[in-house]
Amino acid sequence: MSSLEEKSIASIRATLLRATSEQFCSTWRNAVTTVKGGNEHAIFEDTLSRDVLAYITCRFMFLQNHSVFGGFVRSHYSGKPWNDIDIMLTRRHAEDYILIGNLIDFVNMILGLPKCQMSYTIHSPGPYGKSVDFKVQLDDRDNIVIKLDLVSRDANASRNVTSRLPITAGSCLEFTSQGCVRIRTDNTCIMRRLSHWDITDIIDLLRNGQDVKLCLKKSFSSTKLTQQYRNYYWCRIAKMMSLQWKFVAIDGPEPNTMTEEELEKAMREMTMRKVNEASHVVE
Repeated sequence: MSSLEEKSIASIRATLLRATSEQFCSTWRNAVTTVKGGNEHAIFEDTLSRDVLAYITCRFMFLQNHSVFGGFVRSHYSGKPWNDIDIMLTRRHAEDYILIGNLIDFVNMILGLPKCQMSYTIHSPGPYGKSVDFKVQLDDRDNIVIKLDLVSRDANASRNVTSRLPITAGSCLEFTSQGCVRIRTDNTCIMRRLSHWDITDIIDLLRNGQDVKLCLKKSFSSTKLTQQYRNYYWCRIAKMMSLQWKFVAIDGPEPNTMTEEELEKAMREMTMRKVNEASHVVE
């Protein structure tokens, strides 16, 4: 079950998804004047400040006719922490720095933050898109870094089979450019697997800190692919379990379980891979 703190955060996020500029500004101010406390995962002041910037970012992307998907949407309903924002680009931009530069303009317009306090780093493109670190330096609170993953629909359709299916039903949701939620339509694997699901059932689970595991039903002819999928699946499940997610069902056969040593090794390798990717900077 979601804690009372998480339910409160989810309620604030519901407001931020469709907030006016006045609501964004008042929530931003309240983050340092009235919000106190924290839990084992975060200080509430930091969580709220980061959320305000994240939802302003989402609003900007919606205005560009892009959508938001994945773990951020799952966290929106649960009130649990999120790691990054996955942006599905409906069209290619001539230069990514123009998109992020316009985002900085938008944040400046909404919150009045000086542009000199905002910066970004664009990392070399991976198989499915580019990663951007959007940083805001602040005087009255801790600095904030928001990671954006920019994914084109074309690239997403050609994803490696081991990562084509998200690990849970709650990870298969998407906020459209109108700010409405739906099951993702860019991924045929998701559409087939969740064709019998009612989206309100998924949202109800998420609001209670619950989710359903999704596992690939096909087997791999390659031992390497089998191990890649096993690592992909259990590393992400372990991360969710650390945030006290409760899994109420499993759809499909789970990969062979990992020992504690195997999981630690897989997590280290995943971290090293991300650090390596982050070291390749474009802009």
